[in-house]
Amino acid sequence: MSSETLERRELLAGDFAAAHNYFLANDVDNNMRVTPMDALTVINHLNRNGGNSSEIGQGEEITAFVDVNGDNRVTAADALSVINTLNRMGEGAGEPLLEVQLSARDGSSAELARDGNGAYNVAVGQVFELEVGYLDLREDTVFTLPTGTPGQTVDVRFRQGVFQLVADIGVSGATNAPSLITPIIAETQQIKIGNQINDPTRTLSLDVTLTSATGQVSTNSVRIDATDFVADPAGTLTTALETLEDANGLFLDAGTTVQVTRLPSTDPDDFFMQVRFGGNDAVGVNQPTISIQPIISITGVGEFPFTGATVTNQEFRTDNVLQGVDGSGTAVGQRYDIDYESRSMPNPNGGAFEFLGNRPAIGSFDPSTTDPAEVFNDVGGLGPVIAGGVPEAPGGDEDTLDNVFDALSIPVFINAPVQGLTFEVTPGEDSNGESFLVYGFLEEPDEQGNDNSRPVPLDQVRFDADASFVINATVDGGPVTPTVSVAVSPAAVNEDGTDALNYTFTRTGDTTSALTVNYTVSGTATSGTDFSALSGTVTIPAGQASATVSVDPTDDSTVEPDETIVLTVTDTASYDVGTSATATGTITNDDTATVTPVVTVSVNPAAVNEDGSGTLIYTFTRSGATTDALAVSYTVSGTATSGTDFSALPGTVTIPAGQSSATVSVNPTDDSVVEPDETS
Repeated sequence: MSSETLERRELLAGDFAAAHNYFLANDVDNNMRVTPMDALTVINHLNRNGGNSSEIGQGEEITAFVDVNGDNRVTAADALSVINTLNRMGEGAGEPLLEVQLSARDGSSAELARDGNGAYNVAVGQVFELEVGYLDLREDTVFTLPTGTPGQTVDVRFRQGVFQLVADIGVSGATNAPSLITPIIAETQQIKIGNQINDPTRTLSLDVTLTSATGQVSTNSVRIDATDFVADPAGTLTTALETLEDANGLFLDAGTTVQVTRLPSTDPDDFFMQVRFGGNDAVGVNQPTISIQPIISITGVGEFPFTGATVTNQEFRTDNVLQGVDGSGTAVGQRYDIDYESRSMPNPNGGAFEFLGNRPAIGSFDPSTTDPAEVFNDVGGLGPVIAGGVPEAPGGDEDTLDNVFDALSIPVFINAPVQGLTFEVTPGEDSNGESFLVYGFLEEPDEQGNDNSRPVPLDQVRFDADASFVINATVDGGPVTPTVSVAVSPAAVNEDGTDALNYTFTRTGDTTSALTVNYTVSGTATSGTDFSALSGTVTIPAGQASATVSVDPTDDSTVEPDETIVLTVTDTASYDVGTSATATGTITNDDTATVTPVVTVSVNPAAVNEDGSGTLIYTFTRSGATTDALAVSYTVSGTATSGTDFSALPGTVTIPAGQSSATVSVNPTDDSVVEPDETS
């Protein structure tokens, strides 16, 4: 049926319920989710029929799966079924079913320590594992469902874990970030020992050695009694490998380790043993072949190779690349490039359980990708065909899924120093376009126990802060040495002190502890005169990334040029100097020099007759500012006699404020005396 308008159907007697969603009954609008819209769609259908129930009859156009209970009728019970489901399970879009997480772990699957900023710190070349895990957020309830046998029921858990997980892992936060990552893989060997070794009627044992194409590598041989091996195959083989020696001493050490697991076999009585090498010294190394020779001892006769129990060994590649599929979709390499061994689930046969390892190779690594979110592309795993999903394990309430379940991990190392490298997991897709499949149910099954198995809608898979992490790589693997930079704001202030120059010292890296920063003071401004003397140190408090030094200019009346205050971060063992090591602030001068005005005088006209018909106008003109009035003094001289030839003058004149000049008028005094021309 279509997910939009359903095709018109002619319903015949005995035909299936055409308006019923057999895939997910309560999903009326067929959008792979159960939401209030599904209930509303049924209610609207009822309204169109006057609120009455109606039979899905011949010739009726069906536009949605409104027949929720599959009885070929649309009634209020259909809407109620959706509402009850919403009440029990929550609206689909608002109730995440899974949460996917990403973390960095060491070879023993312990999470790496985080610094005060929540970042991991590793050494360049240090191997760690990108672990993809999940939380199954479904309710931990049990449904009692009918079996195929009338009258019999079975209890089925609602939450059963993930059957398939396919994800992308991106790398960002630095230039050419993907090229800084090298995925690595150590060798894995699988050894199958025939069940004939379990024969209590014979005296059997296993001799373990290390060999290569040129002969025996180990300098000794370790014998395992067959009875002991049958009782504890993984433990006895581990002990034997730990006892073997080569030319350099013990074969295994802190740099080369093994994890031995008994895997399910086609013949469950055979001993299918997997030996996975680990440790920094085992990365990409072609290990010696673990050779096991069954031995039979015959009393009074001797010891002989026992040919009744066959032994085979398969060694898997150690290329430092994540294998995947070629252009035609053919699998390339082996699935052992991804570690599926679960720390969450013990294996009763020894070692760890490879829960999501039930599939051939999937996923690829491409550091040259144009999409940094898909450096590790479509990496995934598939669970076994197993009733009940993820088995319950001892501890807590005996439910393994109460905590994050580790689905898979990829061993990698960072090949150059870097800070702030970010890894993030996002949904991937298998060849069918599916990301997440789960055991159990996505919603409560109906009374018949009908399964609604389908991919988990991506809007019901939560990717939050736990889906990414930041990691730093240094030469020695210690905490990243912080860098300190300084900046000033504002860049300039007036000398009057109304504003301050704020120098902010900012550090990168861990903020757990306080950090004392040293700085020098220079520039054209004088410490102690133009501003208060500074201490030369500032402390960035614990939990903070920065601290501020404020500089208040000292106001004065001295006319001077603009002056600078330069603060420079100085290096110490506690931090490195950042790229912005110096900040320059400017004190802007706000004083004005007093300029003495120059006063000149001129007369116009240059001469007048004695009869007083004209006046001598003396104009006093000043230069400079005219803000204030200016009193100008002058002397009177010449051949004319003051008080006789002209009225006596006061000897001062005031140029008014806002004016640049003032005048003094001289009127001659007329007389009848014959005399020469006179000057004043």
